[in-house]
Amino acid sequence: MPPCKKTLEILAAYSCNQNTPINSSQEKIQVRQALLAVIGEFDYQTLGICADTMTEAFQALQSYLQGFGLAFGAETQLESLPATTGGVYLKFNTQRQSFYSDTYTGSYRGVLVTCQSHDPQRSGATYGHFPLDLFCDSWEA
Repeated sequence: MPPCKKTLEILAAYSCNQNTPINSSQEKIQVRQALLAVIGEFDYQTLGICADTMTEAFQALQSYLQGFGLAFGAETQLESLPATTGGVYLKFNTQRQSFYSDTYTGSYRGVLVTCQSHDPQRSGATYGHFPLDLFCDSWEA
């Protein structure tokens, strides 16, 4: 069943907007639920993460994958990623469990989620910009 209009409206507030804050724990829960409803309609996802450090990007990736209920393979360890200094871009494909990383000089910090389908008739959609800590349990205002 496709996501309802309200779910898509919640996510639209974060689309192509790098500075949309999440102002409460209730709003964080609402955004999580909307994102989970949408990704459940697709076969796999690609996450694009921009962070200050590779460690921060990797922590965000772990929390998103756990939030999505996805297994995190033993081969996908932080130590296997190239060392970087400064901002980083980390891309992860949930189907292949594969990484791509690079330096990132932009100011954006957060996560984009692209939903993918094996069916060529279903086009994927990208959602976000979401905070790095969207799926972390603690609330920081």
